[in-house]
Formats: sequence, structure tokens, C-alpha cells
Amino acid sequence: MCGILGFSSTTACFNHKKFESNLSLLNHRGPDHQDFWMDDAGKNFMGFTRLSIMDLTESGNQPMVSHCGKYRLIFNGEIYNQLELKKQLVECNYKFNSRSDAEVLLNAYIEWGKDCFKKFEGMFACAIYDIHRMELILARDISGQKPLYFYQKNGTLAYASELKPLVESIDKSKKINLNALNHYLGNGYIPRKESIYVDFQKL
Repeated sequence: MCGILGFSSTTACFNHKKFESNLSLLNHRGPDHQDFWMDDAGKNFMGFTRLSIMDLTESGNQPMVSHCGKYRLIFNGEIYNQLELKKQLVECNYKFNSRSDAEVLLNAYIEWGKDCFKKFEGMFACAIYDIHRMELILARDISGQKPLYFYQKNGTLAYASELKPLVESIDKSKKINLNALNHYLGNGYIPRKESIYVDFQKL
């Protein structure tokens, strides 16, 4: 497993230093490499901790940038049918620098847009940022095997693989979601999109 932590905002309202620092809270998910990308305006941040599996070289490091330079990706998971999709993408003249399924996912999004998520067989959570359109896409596998939490308010969006680094990165009180707490005490888990904290949700 790997760890992702990021934000996207219409105003530079998040303290990016907190996000950089709190990437270390995800080291247990990805001890092999840690890095981040942030745009010049400080409005978009993508942090990643990597557990190397599919490709052990630096070519599989993230955040990953597309060949055209237009897209950035952070991705946690595994695409089981990546070789089949890669073959289709090569036939569409896409080139690959790695054996990472992250690069397959990124090129698949460039070729097929949001329809690419219907083609994936696997478990994943990812964030894709389109620099030219200033659009952020968050996606998760349909079974929800890979976690993805987010906070959204007043033109801001922050997200992470786990709650702790997300909550710690935002100047927000840890107010308990009583409805979610009741579900947890009664059922042993929190269903649907809620989390244990108010204003923080699961994708």
C-alpha cells in the first residue's frame, strides 16, 4: 500500500508546510520513497509515500507527471488488468517509461477521460490534477478497498489515505460526529460516507 495526501483550493488558504510535514504520518504505508508536488501559486499540493511493488525503479515514483506535462497523479493500489490496458494504449501511440500500473492509469485517463475508471479491474484510490483546466479528479475502486478521506468547504478540498494526516494538516477542531459514533458502537463500523469527525468524509 502507498499513502496520498493533498489539497486543491481556489485560494491559497491551506498551510502547505503542515501537509509536507504530515506526509511522515503515512510512512508506514509507503517507506520506500516520499515526495510532493505543489503549483507555483500554492493552491494545489500532491504528496505521496511509496511502497514499491510493480516497479522497483525511480521511474515509478510519484507524484507522476504525464509526458505532455499537463497532468499530475498520485495513486494507491493495483490495477489487475494493467497489461491488457497498456497494450491498448501502446496501440494508441502512448509511450511508457516504467512498469508501474500508475503510469497505465494516468495514460488511460488521458485517452479515455473519466470512462477509464469503468475499464479498471483492481483496487485503488487516486487523485489526478489537470493543470490546464485546473480540475482535480478523485476516484476510488467500486468496492472501496483502498481508503480515501476528504474535507471540502468554501472552495477548498483536502484529501488523504487516512484521517490522521488529513485532520492534523487542517486548522480544524476534532469535533466528534455523534451519528457516526452511534453507528460504530452499534455496528462495529461507520457506513457510507461519514467519518468519526464532523466535516471529514469518505469518498
